[in-house]
Order: sequence, then C-alpha cells, then structure tokens
Amino acid sequence: MDQTIFIIDDIVAAPGRARDLLELYRTRYAPAALARGMVLDREIVAPPMWLDELSNRLLITWTVTGPGGWWGQAVQSRYDPAVEAFWAEAAPLIASRARYFGSAEADVEALSHV
Repeated sequence: MDQTIFIIDDIVAAPGRARDLLELYRTRYAPAALARGMVLDREIVAPPMWLDELSNRLLITWTVTGPGGWWGQAVQSRYDPAVEAFWAEAAPLIASRARYFGSAEADVEALSHV
C-alpha cells in the first residue's frame, strides 16, 4: 500500500517563545523523526509573523507511507527515551499541543481495511 498518512503536530507556543520552540524542534526532534522514516512535509507558523507577547501556533506536518510506515514510526517513538526527553525539555516553551493523523479522503477506504 502506498497511501500517504499525514502526522500533524499542532503546537501553541508559550507567548513569545515560538522561534525558540521551532528551533528546538528542528534540532532535537526532527533528526530522530527522520531516522524513524518520517518525511517533513511543511512547517506553518500562524499567524505569519513572530509574536513577542502572544502565542504563535506551529503546525508541523510529516508524512509516512501506508500503515507500515505509520506503525513503524509509532512503535519506534514509543521505545525511544529521546522522544519523551524532547517533550520534557520543550514543555516550558509550549502552551498546548496535540497530534493528529490523517490521509486524503481517496485513501480512507483502503486504510480502513488493513
């Protein structure tokens, strides 16, 4: 199966800390994510300006190929203490965070039957 699965990190930075958070994410989280087979799709900063006294939202999208790619990265991250250490280190820079998974509507039927 070659469906693309999107992994979306939706992170609201602590006020004035979005630049620091994105830099930490790029240097400490991203290399391990790439090693787990995740492909960086895009980084979106909202609003499109750095806010010093308010919070920016970072929407960072990764892709993996098919259920095997999704399960592979998920299992690896669960057993990698560096992932938990990263989120602990980043916690003072974060107001809130969530992670979502999705695919193109055309792929949902096939992904529903794995």
